[in-house]
Amino acid sequence: MNSVDKADIIFARFLLMCLFMPAHLQVFVVMVAALWFVYRTVRVGQRPARNALLWALFLGGGYFLYLAAIPLSPPEWRREVGHLCERRVSFLLMPVLFAVMAPRFRQVLMGQLMYFVYGTLVASLVVNAAYAWHYFLAHDLPGGPSHVIYRIVIERFTGIHPTYLSMYLCFSIGITMVYLSASSFRQAVWKWGLIGLMLAMMLAMFAKAPLFALVVLAMIIAVAERRNLRRYRWGFAGLGGVVALVYLFIPFFRQRAGEMLGLFGASRDAHITDNSVNVRKLLLNTDAAMLKHHWVAGVGPGRLLNALHQRYFFQSLYRGYWVGYFDPHSQYFYEWLSFGLIGIACLITVLVVQLVKAVRRQDILHLWLLVIVIVTFFTESLLARQQGVLFYSIFTSLLFFAGQTRRQEMR
Repeated sequence: MNSVDKADIIFARFLLMCLFMPAHLQVFVVMVAALWFVYRTVRVGQRPARNALLWALFLGGGYFLYLAAIPLSPPEWRREVGHLCERRVSFLLMPVLFAVMAPRFRQVLMGQLMYFVYGTLVASLVVNAAYAWHYFLAHDLPGGPSHVIYRIVIERFTGIHPTYLSMYLCFSIGITMVYLSASSFRQAVWKWGLIGLMLAMMLAMFAKAPLFALVVLAMIIAVAERRNLRRYRWGFAGLGGVVALVYLFIPFFRQRAGEMLGLFGASRDAHITDNSVNVRKLLLNTDAAMLKHHWVAGVGPGRLLNALHQRYFFQSLYRGYWVGYFDPHSQYFYEWLSFGLIGIACLITVLVVQLVKAVRRQDILHLWLLVIVIVTFFTESLLARQQGVLFYSIFTSLLFFAGQTRRQEMR
């Protein structure tokens, strides 16, 4: 076999696009691709460095907390902890895979990152076409244009939660910024056109955390590239035009923006379920109240959801209407409430070490991904869903082990 052959590229593309496949197929593709690259590494005679394996155990070390929780949990919660271990196994396996994988095959994956962008674009365009078909042609969607119905359609047709799809779009913008050249006028139009299209779809979904992460990233770029901002003036001007057009012609953006006013003037008598901002307030208050009693040792990962659901049950009784059942909707709260100080310390340590490594390498794409993850962790239990675990474990591990040792230019 050659050092890199066509099969390596094909398996790399499938691995990077697995998140857009049905849930069971995702797991199958990840397993097959992982076995392929382990086999190829063995064939070329590459042995993993001990240091790399130690880093892999560090990155996936949070998984050992879940394994330890199985014998330590009361019998009635052990089955739930077992399910959590099964769901999060890639949290440990993906760092080990990329640590074992020969560097040449990591670079194959890095070279195919645009296929994740293509997958994100296809999924986003399909769901928008599906909504347009049902609303304008089939006329089987109730009422006028509604961001609630739009988000339901997104999840129904893609199987991906809108916040996760928006997060994928945000990361895809970063990949496009780094990997697509703009050395000619045609290339610049193609590059900034793709970025503008992805930004428009992010704004239509108006998932708050990925959009906030994008704002933070734009500020970081502005500071880092302050001496060369003139190079990006037309690109950023075009993106400003995209925002204006979305505000004028896409009602979902205005509807979601209107919900944000709930931060400043919500009535005490308003139902919690009136808009997502009120729900977020309820989530934050419930998580914080529970943390006051369990901030040292937590309640255990098996009991966490049950304990929260009890609180939401009494919230419904107190308010006189059903407010729903929720998980912590914050990865920070999830780990803290599950394992206490040890859990939150492990999570933050892993994120900080990756952040320091990315900054020292001046690895723009790794930093871009970490900002998205760190911000989204505030509003989503990202590691509680298979798509979130796979997204986090695949890309943070890949970029940690294959990230550039020199500063990448956004050409």
